[in-house]
Amino acid sequence: MSDLAIFTWQPDYGAQVDVTPTVLTAQFGDGYSQDLPLGINFMPQVWTLKFNRNPNALSTDPGGIADDIYNFLINQGGYLRFWWTPPRSETAIKVKTTGKITRTETDAGQTTVSATFTQVFDPD
Repeated sequence: MSDLAIFTWQPDYGAQVDVTPTVLTAQFGDGYSQDLPLGINFMPQVWTLKFNRNPNALSTDPGGIADDIYNFLINQGGYLRFWWTPPRSETAIKVKTTGKITRTETDAGQTTVSATFTQVFDPD
């Protein structure tokens, strides 16, 4: 791995991954068509994630762990890549945040940070 930042936190259950293959279709006469993948990395993973943290249970600093997650994502700015290991995987993938990064405070003292990670395929 390169010297990119490493995101070490794992999301709560309900993490969702979407894969939309990018395929080029050439349409020929008589209904015949031919499909080809568009490039070698034509199936990026897009993860929708939530990190629910109860600061009283996990940290002596109220909001500490949620703050760490939120600040890490904000510091990446939506354009800096970082390494992250998806749930049920042993291999890290290079991702960036896309879309909104949301932080929600509840009455019960729980903080939820939501973000979307999109896999990227640039050289290290």
